[in-house]
Formats: sequence, C-alpha cells, structure tokens
Amino acid sequence: MKLIDSLFNLKKNVDKDFNSFLENEKFKKFILEVENITIDCSSIEFFKLDNLKDGQVGYRFNHIGKSLLGTKNGDWKKSWVVIGYDGLGDPIFVDFEKLNLPVFTSEHGEDEWIETYIAISLDNFRIILNDLRKLKEKEKKGISKTEIDLFLEKTKIENKYMDVDYWKMFLDNE
Repeated sequence: MKLIDSLFNLKKNVDKDFNSFLENEKFKKFILEVENITIDCSSIEFFKLDNLKDGQVGYRFNHIGKSLLGTKNGDWKKSWVVIGYDGLGDPIFVDFEKLNLPVFTSEHGEDEWIETYIAISLDNFRIILNDLRKLKEKEKKGISKTEIDLFLEKTKIENKYMDVDYWKMFLDNE
C-alpha cells in the first residue's frame, strides 16, 4: 500500500510542477493558437492544451507517472516542456528556466538529451512558423533555393546568429 501511495504522491507532484507552466499567459496563448506545419516531407505536429500533459510521457515522466527528470548533463530538465514533435519523432520543447522561453529540439533515442536551439524565444518561434507558412504557399510552384536561403538568413539574424542547421534540414527534402 505504501508503494501505491508514494506513486500517487509522485504523480501529484509532477502534475503540480507541470500545471505551473500553464499559468504562463504567453505560453498558453501560443499553445491555443499554434497549428501543425508540413512542407513537402517535413512536419511539426503540436500538442493542444487538452493533450499537452500526455505529450510529456517519455520525457517528464513515464507511462505510470514516475518522474524522468534529472539534474545531470543529458537528463531531461524540470524546466523543459514538450510542445510537439517533428517528422522524425524528435521533441520540440520550451525551456521555462529562461524568461524568453527558448525553443529546442533534441534527437530522440540517443540515451541522453542534448538540446539544440531552433528559436531563441517563443515569440521568434512564432515568427519562424509564420515564415514557413509563407514558404508553404509557394510549395506547389516549388520553393526556390533563393527563397530558402533568404528564410535561413532572416532566421539566423533574428535569432542572434544561432545555428540554423535544423531549419536547413527541415527544408531540404531531396
């Protein structure tokens, strides 16, 4: 009985921590408004508010609610919240430890989580997604190399010269 009680309390604590992220109005607004994006064979699927907690399984906690959080390099951090996943199954997540809410990805199945910036803030991520939607409108005619290069350069500059390899691979569907 003690084991069941401790598992229940563990799940309750994980839920309490997770629910505190939903109090951030900017984050909540983003989750309510964001739409999935697909360009050619690349995609990002986003969780909605009602299934956001389910999206944390395998990252924040396992299927029975046991915490998977850690403090060592390569561990899933308490401040990370998965908001979606890309076409390769890699998580897209926000870091709540930083006020600007940067957005990251990390390769799934590598036995450790090494975060890669894909936007320096949630606001910048929204801009990137809007720019991708503009490119998608041109998809039927074909997106030119120049248009991709302009997108990558704009993204790099607006995100303080972060590495844009993720976005380059996202748009490289050859």
